[in-house]
Amino acid sequence: KNFYISLLIATGIIFGWTCSVKKNTFTARSYHNMTAHYNGYYWANEAIKEGVDKLDKAHVDDYSKILDMYRLGDDKAAKSNANFFDKAITKTSTVIARHSMLIKDKEYCKWIDDNYLTMGIAHYYKRDYYAGIEVFEYIARQYKNTETKYEALLWLIRTYNSMNSVINTQAIVDLIKNDPDFPKKLDGEFAAVQAEHFILTENYEKAIFYLT
Repeated sequence: KNFYISLLIATGIIFGWTCSVKKNTFTARSYHNMTAHYNGYYWANEAIKEGVDKLDKAHVDDYSKILDMYRLGDDKAAKSNANFFDKAITKTSTVIARHSMLIKDKEYCKWIDDNYLTMGIAHYYKRDYYAGIEVFEYIARQYKNTETKYEALLWLIRTYNSMNSVINTQAIVDLIKNDPDFPKKLDGEFAAVQAEHFILTENYEKAIFYLT
C-alpha cells in the first residue's frame, strides 16, 4: 500500500515538473492549453451567456426614444446578476494565474489571451468599467499580433460608449480605421460600436450609415 502511495506521489511530482509553466515543452503546452480552454474559458463564457440572457430579459425598451444598441438592462439588473460575471472573472483569473506560460515576454499558452478577453467582457457586463478598460488595454499592449487585440479594442469602444466618453471612443475608432491588419470578420461589430457612438453624440446621419 505504501509503495503505491509513494508511486502516485512521485508520478504527480514528475507530471507537475514536466508541465511547469516555465518550461516550453510539448507536454506543458498541451496540458496548459487544454486546461485553460476547458477549465476557464469555456465555463466562464457559459456563465457570461447565462448572465447576459438575464440582462436581456430584464431590459425594457422605451419606444418613445431611440432604442439602445445593446439590451443590457439597468444598474439594478447588472447588480442582481453580478454573480454570473463574478464567476467568469474568478474562473479566468484562476486559469491565468495557474496556466499562463509567459516566458521572456512571450505567451506559449494560446488560450490565455482569450481568458483575459472573457474577464474584461465580464467586467463590462457587470458595469465595472474601469476594471474592464484595464484588461482590454492590457490585451491590446501584450497581444499585438492577434485577433484578440482587435476584439479587445472593440470592447474598449463599447465600454467607453457606455461611459459616454466620446473623446476616448473616437481615438480608438481612428486607430482601427488606420490599421490595415484589422480583421474583415470584425467589420460588422466595428460598424455596430460606431453606430452606438454616433447615436450617443446625436449624429444620426452617420449612425444610420453604420446601422445600415
